[in-house]
Amino acid sequence: MKKLSLILSSILILFLTFPSLSDEIKEITADYKKLKVIDGDTIKIGSTKIRLYGIDAPEKGQICINKMKEPYDCGLYSKKHLEKTIGKGEFQVTCVYNSVDIYKRILGICYRGTKNPDAERPEILNVNHFMVGTGRAVAYTKYSTLYVKAEKFARRSRRGIWQGKFDMPWDWRKKNR
Repeated sequence: MKKLSLILSSILILFLTFPSLSDEIKEITADYKKLKVIDGDTIKIGSTKIRLYGIDAPEKGQICINKMKEPYDCGLYSKKHLEKTIGKGEFQVTCVYNSVDIYKRILGICYRGTKNPDAERPEILNVNHFMVGTGRAVAYTKYSTLYVKAEKFARRSRRGIWQGKFDMPWDWRKKNR
């Protein structure tokens, strides 16, 4: 019964997430061996790049200020957190999507799950939500409001980048690229 509830909840999330269901919803799955983390909001499965939908992470080389007022590379910090979240072989990652961006990257919501989906209590984690909720990325409200509550939680709890000072990733890109 719990599995059925989980499946139905996932389907409901998909219907609410993607504005046009006239496009077919697809998925791509890989274990850690076939997956590479590019940065805090982009992964690669084989030769396919996947941009985590609805979030924006600090860029590699972006300098933030921590709670002790010390500078650090928050883009690298975000990337390492995504690598740790995905794991080193004990999980598989499935990304669901129905569109690509102008750079031909899949725009996906990615889930980390156990390798054994028949386990009595399979662990499923929405990676996009987790990155925002832990303060390693922000809600990209230009494209989606899915993760606004997770961002508010991270901000109130002073998690991750919210412990100190930083430029929003889109503002940093405008100034530095």
